[in-house]
Amino acid sequence: MERVVSVDLGATSLKAALIDRTGNILCRKTIATSKAGRAAIIEQMVTVIQDLARGESVKAVGIGTPGFVDSKMGSVLLATNIPGWSGTHLAHTLQEHLGLPVVVENDANAAALGEAWKGAGQSLESFIMITLGTGVGGALYSRRTGLLSGSGFRGGEIGHAILYPGGAACACGQKGCVEQYLSGHVLEANYLRRTNKRLSSAEVLAAAAKDDVARGIAERFAFDLAVLITSLQNIFDPAGFVIGGGLVHWRATWWSWLDRNVREQCVHGGRVCLLPAATGNDAGLYGAAYLAFSNLMGAL
Repeated sequence: MERVVSVDLGATSLKAALIDRTGNILCRKTIATSKAGRAAIIEQMVTVIQDLARGESVKAVGIGTPGFVDSKMGSVLLATNIPGWSGTHLAHTLQEHLGLPVVVENDANAAALGEAWKGAGQSLESFIMITLGTGVGGALYSRRTGLLSGSGFRGGEIGHAILYPGGAACACGQKGCVEQYLSGHVLEANYLRRTNKRLSSAEVLAAAAKDDVARGIAERFAFDLAVLITSLQNIFDPAGFVIGGGLVHWRATWWSWLDRNVREQCVHGGRVCLLPAATGNDAGLYGAAYLAFSNLMGAL
């Protein structure tokens, strides 16, 4: 059976998998994303892809990457979470190294496709994907029209919607972006500022049951996320929201607060469908694989 290698690049980790056309993950690798710049990350990608492809009938490669992505050219236009990643001609560079077709998409768009193919989005006619991790990503998906990429490949960039006008400065150049309030990095910074103790975002959320500072941070996180969802619901009226990314693994501490806040804030709150990503942190891998297969053969 034909196989592809999919890659989900994040600021913290680089995940890759060998996947067949039915969506079976046959082998996977996860490594820490290099902090040494563009060339080092590309070298990591090439090495991991070649390791997974060795001895296999790999036909193509799919990549999900943070940032605004020109999916037609396979280039990263702007990336705020990985230094030096903006302007990377990723598809062309990897094709030169690998000799395989390479398709590149924004990581949240890839995650949405993964959830539409193998996850919580399978039963939804349309949905908005929100990814909560080191940064915040988003995607707008409809089964009739596919992804809404926008005229400049910036469609669905939920992390750079304005949540607090005139608020915290964002690396994108705006102030008050969603990413400055709902990202894992910000949860960590908030806890450090209030306690002078350093915890990971996962540890902050996990501590919310017994630590008053962590609880306050988690409750505010849930409130702000509900504000965002309320606005998106009233603008787009999707059939549902699929929420993924690493922070969703700790949803036991904040999901009920999110649900309550959405019901209280949104005029349509009682019918807003909130779903955790069913493929977990594999959504981006499935989506990148879907893109690779679709690029080869048309829609699956």
